[in-house]
Amino acid sequence: MTRILLASLLLIAAFSFAAFAQTQGGAVWQVERYDIDVNLPQTVDGRDAVIQATLEVKNVSSSPASTMTLRISPSAKVSAVMVNGASHDFSGGEEKLAGTRTLQRVVLRLPPVRPTASVQVSLTYTLSIKDNGDAAVFSPPASHLLPLSFWYPTPTNWYYSRGGDFAPFSVRVKGPAGKQVVSSGTEGTSGSFDTKAASQPFFAVGDWTAIQANGVQVFAPKGSGENGKARSNELAAVFSEAKAFAEKFLGPSPNAPLKIVSVRKGEGFADAGVVFVDEAVFRRPKVDAVTVQNIAEAAAKLSLAAKARDDGFGVISEGLSRYIATQFIGEKYGAPVADAVRARQRAAYSAVVGRDIPLGIVSPLDDVYFGEVSNKGAMLWGLLDKFVGRTAFTKAIADSLVDGVFNLDDVRSNFPTQKDLIAYFLEKPTEMNLLAGLPQAGVGETKVALRNSGPIDVTVNVRATTATGVALDAPVTLKATSFGEVTFKTPEKIVRTEIDTEKLYPQNVYFDDVAPKVFDENDPIAGVKSLLDQKKFDNAARAAKDILKALPAYDDVSIQLARAYLGLANYAEAEQQANTVIAAKLPTARSMAWAMEIRAEVAAKGNRAADALALVESTIVFDGDYGASYAARKLRTSLNGTTKIDPAIKDFFAKFDGAAVAHKKAEVFSMVMPGEITRFAENLSGSAAKWQTTVTQVDQIDDTECLVETNLATQLLAGPEQSGLAVFRMIKIDGAWRLAGVEIFEVN
Repeated sequence: MTRILLASLLLIAAFSFAAFAQTQGGAVWQVERYDIDVNLPQTVDGRDAVIQATLEVKNVSSSPASTMTLRISPSAKVSAVMVNGASHDFSGGEEKLAGTRTLQRVVLRLPPVRPTASVQVSLTYTLSIKDNGDAAVFSPPASHLLPLSFWYPTPTNWYYSRGGDFAPFSVRVKGPAGKQVVSSGTEGTSGSFDTKAASQPFFAVGDWTAIQANGVQVFAPKGSGENGKARSNELAAVFSEAKAFAEKFLGPSPNAPLKIVSVRKGEGFADAGVVFVDEAVFRRPKVDAVTVQNIAEAAAKLSLAAKARDDGFGVISEGLSRYIATQFIGEKYGAPVADAVRARQRAAYSAVVGRDIPLGIVSPLDDVYFGEVSNKGAMLWGLLDKFVGRTAFTKAIADSLVDGVFNLDDVRSNFPTQKDLIAYFLEKPTEMNLLAGLPQAGVGETKVALRNSGPIDVTVNVRATTATGVALDAPVTLKATSFGEVTFKTPEKIVRTEIDTEKLYPQNVYFDDVAPKVFDENDPIAGVKSLLDQKKFDNAARAAKDILKALPAYDDVSIQLARAYLGLANYAEAEQQANTVIAAKLPTARSMAWAMEIRAEVAAKGNRAADALALVESTIVFDGDYGASYAARKLRTSLNGTTKIDPAIKDFFAKFDGAAVAHKKAEVFSMVMPGEITRFAENLSGSAAKWQTTVTQVDQIDDTECLVETNLATQLLAGPEQSGLAVFRMIKIDGAWRLAGVEIFEVN
């Protein structure tokens, strides 16, 4: 841990040095406004956008400034620079981030710009996107550019410890004919948008059905029908209600239009009143927990994203947003649902806790960043809320926001009674483990040994469960790095003990909070799954039931219990658990997908093949989890289920196979959606000795999209023959099918 922390400190120090006067403590340039014109590719195979970005930049230092360094994607080719309307020379360079990531520098030598004066800088450049990703997509069906693609020039990049640049912006986008444009702010004419609040420029282009509901504009996938309309109304209500709830903590939010945009990639992005949602949500029978959480966090970020500044800004922009969103979920869907959401957050944090970095210095360059600042950060805000009380908590936040900048110094000064707690979270990695010992019975009482290995005192609840299922609670305060003991006055036999039942504190290890220990996994889902993988179905069922006693709405565990019942051939109980998940208030998409697959398994065991096949198709189209889709496909094969296969798709794969084996790279790429699965296509077109695709099933998503299940027989030039199941996503463009994704590849 010391080496990791030292490396992070050195990296941040080096990064700050590279940025010289453009980081906190010596800031020189502050963007006052972005004004950007974008001409997207106008052809199906186009990969280049022509962009002109104009920045109004102010000298915020105390001295004249004559050098400005702008950062932009290395995929941008700058052709011209203008300063205050006149052509200007520039030099380039590379700025290394971490690993192989880099940014391009555009360095300008300027006539001295006095303090408080502004300069206008304009860049004309071509941005090329080879591979589509979450942050940047150029594609015939839909395109978008998000801040993390670094598609526009700016003095301070997002990876700096103090965060990126935020400013009002205007964007004008010329997309392919017939496509719509969406960004934040108010819409003008011909794909133009003006955002008055400080934000980071972004936009999306696509083909949507716009639905207005609850003061929110929802851009649902075109053709999603009544189901899409119903989900749009539900999501709009969530956004509107979450905004009102967040304002109880943060005060009035900026007056920005609220928009929900369906996308194929980039779901979860949120800024300035806009949130991206997976387009599959609009095909499903109900909304899921992750989507609701993302929308609720977007509502909180309306007030926080641009105001969270300086070192550790993610604790505020991500951590506080997540805490408020989880509180909203508890109010709207009930405390048990919020408890399940927090359990998922703990599991996500436990995956990175072994590489934990203090919240005050963790940087977006660190691969643990989001796992830490959002989940561990939310725990910090939860403890502050609990210890000072809601009234004092909201006042402290209001005091922090009053000057328009919210940083960690505000957290320290506005929560003066919690200095030790705050210092621990911000200045140290997680060093805490809370342990409960086995119950030691005496005469009319049972004692339980406790331990706190952490460097701060904790006040937690300890629970003892008797042989008859009675829960006995006792609040306990444990000093830092100390042992303790709690006594339960009861003649009943105590069979289980647990410390910190609310799981308030981040810990290195969670599984030894319980005695006797059930499994050696921090994530309870992984713990139950490990028992299932060992075919210890009785043990898995007992462990799942034990978890569900404390977390009855934890649908992920309910699914594991259903799978344990399947293993025990208890099909009635398996189906009941699956039905419980489907009927739950706010399950995850993954759990809903598995619930449908389990119901299909039960129907098949009951010789109800038609019902089973209908549920299989629902699971596949639901598109909620790789494992559930794979299991459903295997079940369909065992039941000899069939689907209608378009002859054009068979012809497509016959031609594709021929081009692959003939190593005709251009022909292979002409059959692939531009920007998608490029590495797959490159490897295939250069190394396939054998490539034989047999189409077995086609699952239609809509008129222009389908999932094609195949049996694939392959051999690369330097490898053995292989075969197995492969599922490809296909999209129809201008009447012709193209490969758009490899969804399942079980070829070995």
